[in-house]
Amino acid sequence: MGLLTTLKQKVIATKEQLFPQTEFDEETLPWIDRPEADVDEFVKKYQPKLDVSYNLAEKLKFWQKNGYVILEQSI
Repeated sequence: MGLLTTLKQKVIATKEQLFPQTEFDEETLPWIDRPEADVDEFVKKYQPKLDVSYNLAEKLKFWQKNGYVILEQSI
């Protein structure tokens, strides 16, 4: 590998570490991360098969807003 190729790869790797991608192709996003995601409609269609100790719609809306959710006592 030439010196310029090696240097270019190191620059690209450093750039990706310092400036991670923040824009994504909407077609590849999970449904919940898409702007038109309708949590209430999803919850109506897909009820949990087992009883859960939390409000699923509330948890999914929290995920939409914050990018994470805690499911207490789920394991």
